[in-house]
Amino acid sequence: MKTALPGVKADGFQGTGFFPVLPSKPSRKEDKIIGSNIAKNQPLLYRLNGYTNGIHVDPEVAIKNNFEKPIMHGLATVEICIK
Repeated sequence: MKTALPGVKADGFQGTGFFPVLPSKPSRKEDKIIGSNIAKNQPLLYRLNGYTNGIHVDPEVAIKNNFEKPIMHGLATVEICIK
């Protein structure tokens, strides 16, 4: 998985938010692999807060968007990864 967290243009930041050249993949094995259990109903919490994108909760919408099943929200994924 490749992830880029673009910078916010605030306080004089003038960058594009992306690496000019992507770092190369290390030739060694991972330092650590961490698993995480995510409840199947977790995306529904976003729906309760007013987020209405069906790709996260509706299997038909997810399939129409080339996913096997509903996907986790990007913000939730980042939060889980940095936890």
